[in-house]
Amino acid sequence: MYISDRAEIIDMCKSASYSGGFPSVCFLVIAGDGYEFKDDYPWK
Repeated sequence: MYISDRAEIIDMCKSASYSGGFPSVCFLVIAGDGYEFKDDYPWK
């Protein structure tokens, strides 16, 4: 699978089908942000 941008990754992370079975998708957001939890990170 090819993910084109950060917004797409965040949408996938927010989706129950991904966050329930693929927590690594949410990790991509953190890794892409330099291992920081930015204000728009989906899970707090």
